[in-house]
Formats: sequence, structure tokens, C-alpha cells
Amino acid sequence: MKVGEKQRTQRKQPAACLVSVPVLMTIVTCPACGTGVDLWTGEEETRCIACDHRIFKQQRLNH
Repeated sequence: MKVGEKQRTQRKQPAACLVSVPVLMTIVTCPACGTGVDLWTGEEETRCIACDHRIFKQQRLNH
């Protein structure tokens, strides 16, 4: 194996990278029953614990 080929092989390996993304909770109001529901930053939707209504991140109402 040539020296140039060996270097190319070593460069193809991905570098280790640690990224820390904070997970935050927002309390939103269910539009169906008015109960406060937890919505986490990583979730696109959640369900109301009182009435099981689906709440999407785009339609949330801040509590």
C-alpha cells in the first residue's frame, strides 16, 4: 500500500464529536379541555393526560 493511499483510508473514518443539546419542558394548555400538559423540545406532539387530545408543537398555547 502506498503512503498516499494509507492516508486517504485514515481520513475516511469519521471524527468523534460530542454535541450536547439541552432538553427543555414547556407547559402548554390543551385546547380541548384546558389542562396544562408537558411538551418537551424533542417532541413534535404530545397527548393531554386528562382527555387524550393530541397537541402538536405548532398549535401549542403557552400556559
